[in-house]
Parts: sequence; C-alpha cells; structure tokens
Amino acid sequence: MNGRIGRHALRTLLKVSDRIKNDEENNTRHKIMWVPGHMGLASNQEADRIARAYTTFRASDESAELLPAPKAYSAILENYRGRRMRYPQPHSSLTGEEAVIWRPLQTGSYPNLHILNKMHPTIYADRCPWCDEKPILYHITWACQNIDVVPKFETRARSKGRFCCPTTAAKTSKAWYSEPNGRQ
Repeated sequence: MNGRIGRHALRTLLKVSDRIKNDEENNTRHKIMWVPGHMGLASNQEADRIARAYTTFRASDESAELLPAPKAYSAILENYRGRRMRYPQPHSSLTGEEAVIWRPLQTGSYPNLHILNKMHPTIYADRCPWCDEKPILYHITWACQNIDVVPKFETRARSKGRFCCPTTAAKTSKAWYSEPNGRQ
C-alpha cells in the first residue's frame, strides 16, 4: 500500500487481517483505491450507502433553514446568552431570596447532607436522618417517606438553641428555631 490510511481504516484492516492472509494463500489479491466522494461512481455510491447505514451519524436536513446571524453587538451577546441558558428565569412572583434559592434547586446543587458530607465527613453523616438512606437532594425533597418525623439532630440542636434553617422565613418560625436563653 502506498501512502497513509486513517486509524479507523487501519483498525478495520487489522480485524480482517486473518481473512486477508488466507486469501493471499489462495492467490486472491485485494486493492484499496481512494476515490473522492460524490464522484457519481456506482460502486462508490453503493459503498457510501452501506457505510452510512452502519453509522449513527446522519447528514443534517438541508431543508432546515438557518436563523440569520445578528449584526448588532448587543444582539450578538443576547444570542450567545440565549444559547447557553438551560433553565428559564425564576418566576416574577418569587422574592429575591426565593429566586436565589430556586436556581440551585433547578441545577441539583442545593446544599444537602450528601454534598455536605463530601465536604465535611466528620460533621455531617451520609445518611438520611429520617430513614438512613443516602441523603441526596431528590431523596430529601421527594422520595423520603418518613419526612414528617422530627429527626434526632433537630431535637438535640433545638434544645441547645443552635438550630436554624437556611431561609429567614423558617428562622422566624417558633417551631423550627429558638434563640439561646429561651428567647424566641
């Protein structure tokens, strides 16, 4: 063979090398010929059809129209922002604090016991306080069936006056937060 071949072609040739060696013993010759694509040769068209059938890649639909590229600087920036945005903006009825909390909930990065255990394994246990499952965000917010049971660490922390929730609305609730020295 003259020239170089790609690694995919080499891999294919090595897979069938035993068969090629057997054919050489029987005086059968093989010739690999490079033909530019889309030349209209019948055998090349057939090989192209077979090769496309074995791949998952499909050529893009030519009938799909491309959107015109924006010309103004601000329109170009807005176009890039729009392409990167995966999640919609928080609803306008949410407060600023709720909107800030909403984004980590959407992305799955809201602090939970599982993430906190990865950062501080000696402080936070990697078990749900209600049912001893792995406390990932989905489990704590949706899947745990024992969530109405008050966990042990809340009772202990509340009796010492150190427990507080991440939102100010929960901090003002008498059931969830108590100040040291008995003040609520």
